[in-house]
Amino acid sequence: MLKHLIEGLTSGFGRQRETEPSTETSAGAGMSGAGTGVAEPLPSLGFVSHQPLYDKQLRVVAYAFSVRRGKGPLQSALQQAEFDRLMLGTLKNLDIGKLLAYRKAFVPVSLHALDDALLTELPAKSVIYRLEPPLVGEALDGQLLARLDRLQGHGYRFAVEPARFDAEQGELFRRMDFFIVDFAAPAPQVLEPFLEQLPQRYPKARWIGFNIGSAEELDLCLHGVGSRQFALFHGAILPLLKSLDENERIDTEQLHILEIMRLLRANTDSGQIEAQFKRDSVLLFKLLRFINTPSNGFAKEVQTIEESLLLLGRETLFKWLSMLLFTAKQECARSFGLLEKSLIRARFMEKLGDVRSKVEREQLFVTGMFSVLDALLGKPLDVAIEPLDLPAPVQAALLHHSGAFADRYALALACEAGDAERIDPLVQRLQLSPVPITQHYAEAVLWAQEILQQGTLGDADA
Repeated sequence: MLKHLIEGLTSGFGRQRETEPSTETSAGAGMSGAGTGVAEPLPSLGFVSHQPLYDKQLRVVAYAFSVRRGKGPLQSALQQAEFDRLMLGTLKNLDIGKLLAYRKAFVPVSLHALDDALLTELPAKSVIYRLEPPLVGEALDGQLLARLDRLQGHGYRFAVEPARFDAEQGELFRRMDFFIVDFAAPAPQVLEPFLEQLPQRYPKARWIGFNIGSAEELDLCLHGVGSRQFALFHGAILPLLKSLDENERIDTEQLHILEIMRLLRANTDSGQIEAQFKRDSVLLFKLLRFINTPSNGFAKEVQTIEESLLLLGRETLFKWLSMLLFTAKQECARSFGLLEKSLIRARFMEKLGDVRSKVEREQLFVTGMFSVLDALLGKPLDVAIEPLDLPAPVQAALLHHSGAFADRYALALACEAGDAERIDPLVQRLQLSPVPITQHYAEAVLWAQEILQQGTLGDADA
């Protein structure tokens, strides 16, 4: 019911690029799947982070994969090669092809990985390899460049962060599809070569703004000198949009939704709830359209709020309205991004719940779902959730980071940020393993993608 609930709700919301899952069979597209037999899993790393990259319309279109390499840098080519194989093996074990059905991935590898056969087992259509700089004293020789050319001939694309190279590598840079501008690095290292020199020398390469941490940095990428070169953006983008959006406000439909949710939690009689729906004809139309979709399987058409309450139940109607809070502003890219973030958190936390307790899993889902309500409504979180009278464990986790759900909420936030230093102790405290956590998080991301994509396709068919 929950999946149908969300599918029906997201129909017609925030159209993304209508991209079909990759069916590529050329070199580099081979991924294990159903019917191919079960291969022996490759050795895996611990938790592998995948953080979103946004396009200029501020839609999530790619992920930046990363993993903590330990306390010190890798010292030898052998260490780099071993690490690369672990990274590539981990992604293959995750069946990354499914995760990238609608998105791209930036995967960090060393120059030595260009000779590794595992590199060609990830889908060329979806993967862009981010090349790490050579070790001290190493040079990029002709054989590695030839290997790079062959991989590009098979459709692979590559990215580098020029500021991390000791000297300009003209032969390497001119082959790159993306240059990375890291705003967390010292400003002179980052901005001067990119905004003044590299555009003229390598005009075809597109730029990725990485670790964007302020509204000024985001505005520079979108509107400043060299903004035409920027194609993708990484960092805490969604919280920054509020300061750039002059039209940010809570609209009338959102206020009505919050009031109805308050009435439902207060167990108010159906007459008062129906009166609230009648104040907003669009909201009433959306409810009746949802409840009469074939996937709900009701024998006759529902025409009243009273019938809707009887058939759906108050809890299901409450969930539907929770989703509708995010979809009220269909033109707002920020709302769409917050919806995806909340879905990922909600699904991931639900996965961490006790399989024997439906109530706990539902409350964990609600915790993740409402964790971004402050950003959506532009209010402090305690004020935003106050009308909803949420269960005590949900409120404790959201407002005080305490109580029964606190560690699982903290783990969801740490996984989202790719913060291994926070993930490790939380995993130990919850008596979990990093490998399933990576799997759970990847499945949550995939689930959110599928929900949003199905909603888009449903609108196209309407």
